[in-house]
Amino acid sequence: MFDDAFTAIARDGAGLVEVGVRLQKALHALARTGDSNMQKAAERHARLAIARAEYALHLPEELDEIRSASMFAGQSS
Repeated sequence: MFDDAFTAIARDGAGLVEVGVRLQKALHALARTGDSNMQKAAERHARLAIARAEYALHLPEELDEIRSASMFAGQSS
């Protein structure tokens, strides 16, 4: 489900800070459902989305905004 729902959004929206922020917030909400498999999938997709944004965005301020929206940004894979 996560691959189908979020991979294309993260890939196609990687260069848009607004998409990145909303995506991080959505994945954070899904991770908090209490299901450990959903949490793992959300964390993985959040990290992948950040990596895509780092590749696509050039303004440090925009990257910081996406990282700030992610509860997973400081965690290792």
